[in-house]
Amino acid sequence: MLVLLRHGESEGNMNHRFSGTNDELLTANGRVQALEAGFALKSVRFDIGFTSNLSRAKDTLDIILSVRGCKIPITILDKLNERNYGVLQGMLHKDAIEKFGRENIALWKNSYITGPENGENLTDVYNRTTSAFNENILPKLILSHNVIVVCHNGSLRALIRNIENADPDYVAKLSIKNCMPITYEFDCLKNKFVRLEDIPKVT
Repeated sequence: MLVLLRHGESEGNMNHRFSGTNDELLTANGRVQALEAGFALKSVRFDIGFTSNLSRAKDTLDIILSVRGCKIPITILDKLNERNYGVLQGMLHKDAIEKFGRENIALWKNSYITGPENGENLTDVYNRTTSAFNENILPKLILSHNVIVVCHNGSLRALIRNIENADPDYVAKLSIKNCMPITYEFDCLKNKFVRLEDIPKVT
């Protein structure tokens, strides 16, 4: 089984800021969200975890696992980091819109070709997260391990596009809620993922 999860609310989320690869911390509410996710996933036996190199993702995974009172191997992958927003990083959304214009911000957020200056477009994010998935995560699923991945809105959208072979334009406009588990079963024989509505109990 594969569980994907966006980190808990960060200070950047709370302040409506383009965090990107800046190392924002969890808010008090974000830590509560991580605890709630931990209790929601308490019946699942995880074999290994993956997270980005950013504190908000690493701390979320630590809190989730603390609810279980057990330790599992955790692999930290820079390729799962949030999208690099270049010149927008650290800016409040409203200030970015005022400076660059609403149309430019919308283009940079949703384009697979054009990204903000010194930042990534969606193709860049898709390529690096797909590399991380194929090289590090998929081999564990093939071995029938239960895997949890905690990262970010941008990197999760790219992972979902890859896993579900989803329409790129649809995925570009997805907004994934903080700490809401997205679960999949992996069929090794068919090399196919099935998205689940509920979290199954795994002993």
